Amino acid sequence: QPPADMPAKGSVSALTGSTKIPTGQYAARDASLYLPPAAQVANPPALPLLVFMMGQPGSPDPIPLAKALDAFAAANKGLAPIAIVVDQLTAPDLDPTCVDSAKYGAVATYINQLVPQWAEQNLNIITDRHYWTIGGFSNGGSCAAMYGSRYPDTWGQMLDVMGNEFPGSEHVAQTVADVYNGDAAAFEAGKPSVIMGAAPAGTYAGHTAIFTWGSADTTYGPGQLSNSQAANAAGFTTLTYVVEGGGHTGETLDASLAWAIPALAPALGLAAPPS
Repeated sequence: QPPADMPAKGSVSALTGSTKIPTGQYAARDASLYLPPAAQVANPPALPLLVFMMGQPGSPDPIPLAKALDAFAAANKGLAPIAIVVDQLTAPDLDPTCVDSAKYGAVATYINQLVPQWAEQNLNIITDRHYWTIGGFSNGGSCAAMYGSRYPDTWGQMLDVMGNEFPGSEHVAQTVADVYNGDAAAFEAGKPSVIMGAAPAGTYAGHTAIFTWGSADTTYGPGQLSNSQAANAAGFTTLTYVVEGGGHTGETLDASLAWAIPALAPALGLAAPPS
């Protein structure tokens, strides 16, 4: 039961200066932290963790996610995941395509090792990684699909909002050359559907994968559909949501998150399981 002095909304702050997450061999811009109302009371409960990435071109803007989490918290006694919005790009016009490389630095190590380590040490989160979600929008969604597939021991759940079918899909030849040093086979092996298809049976048992897209998004929608089918075949509990009439826009992002956060809640212990 929430105390009477619990704030009505979550807080958003930049993780900078003394609170900056170590970035290792990666030039990430400052991440942002969202704390739901329940995290801001005396003796707060430990809460699930959501790490989220935005699109490209773009920045680690926490506002769309905070809006959806505030709406969920308002209907659920102030409870919602604690969220960190991180930078997988380094600059608006760059695309490291989610993997460590000599050209762009160690982005995968930053997001899948350094960010979780910092969160465990500095946030009041549930330490059972079943309650940790990797998520993202557009470019960030393709990274979320790759990371959720490749690192199931780190991420219990996965949220891919309008992501590319695979990182680098818009510039394959450049990605193979710049990121994979010309190794087309390594690039192919990094596609989320390939990672999922190669995983041993049972790898994704108990893992939820959510895919959303707009019905008018002919660029990214087909890849989202095929990745959702690959996830389902690989053993994820797979949920999909199509925003009717939606394109690859901020409005479709808002609608996707408004649906996806409540849909994810049962897996995170924040709502009763579907009957």
